[in-house]
Amino acid sequence: MKNNSTTSLELLDASSRSGDPGTGVKTELIKVGGSVLKSVLTVVVVGGTLALAYYLYTHRFKKWPYDNDLPDANVSESQAKARATTIAKSLALFGDDFDAVATALSGLNSNGFVRVYNAFGKYDEGWGQDDTTLVEFLNKHYSQYQVSQLSALLNGAFF
Repeated sequence: MKNNSTTSLELLDASSRSGDPGTGVKTELIKVGGSVLKSVLTVVVVGGTLALAYYLYTHRFKKWPYDNDLPDANVSESQAKARATTIAKSLALFGDDFDAVATALSGLNSNGFVRVYNAFGKYDEGWGQDDTTLVEFLNKHYSQYQVSQLSALLNGAFF
């Protein structure tokens, strides 16, 4: 069996032949350093990718299921999206249009609210803020009294 490892004597011998007493050692150190750097970068890239995947998975939007024992949603997908957009825009440019939110939520049955909730998804509130679902959004931006008023529009449910 042949040993492919380089000994320190062989390195010294190689360096003395090149005329510079440290050339062989330097070359070998550069090779080892490059190998270590490559390994570290691989660990960082793989670890970072796994961390990002975990974050995206745990912070994904989870749609609510429809209740098959209750009547179908009383709004279409496009109507639900329009209502969700109205709610999201209610706080645009430092506004607070509670009446627009109340109008968007009024008249919804249970599965209709689920459809609007799913259409709302996760709302991006801007830099440094966590994305919020519809229920989180309403609880965050309105007082408990206002939230109870919105809940009453939906027969006291969902909040």
